[in-house]
Amino acid sequence: MYLITVSGNLIITAIVLRCTESNTPMYFFCAVWASRTLSTSLPFSKNCWTSLNGQSTMSFQNCITQSTFYAVFDLGRIFLLASMSYDRYVAICKPLRYLHIMKKEMCALLVLFPLDRCSLNSLAFSIEF
Repeated sequence: MYLITVSGNLIITAIVLRCTESNTPMYFFCAVWASRTLSTSLPFSKNCWTSLNGQSTMSFQNCITQSTFYAVFDLGRIFLLASMSYDRYVAICKPLRYLHIMKKEMCALLVLFPLDRCSLNSLAFSIEF
């Protein structure tokens, strides 16, 4: 089931990025969303790896690292949903100015800025330990 989910998300990302008709911000956010769902599989892949090796425990450093990455990706997912909501808000409420407001630079900023903030937030929690 895990491999089906990962391959499905990769296919969605590849199709959206390859199609020239889908060069709108909505499809850009959908491709980013599909690629971000791959990052949420981080805890699952580590659990599979430890069970295949026959280990039943994880070191404290690995646990903190995994928790940090999971927090970054989880908070990033929330901000990405907010960015997608803003995109739809602009498309519905200001349709004539949509292409002027939602330029490629704005879309990139809506994706990268929250990732930066989430990284700093998660790093602050992991340094505490």
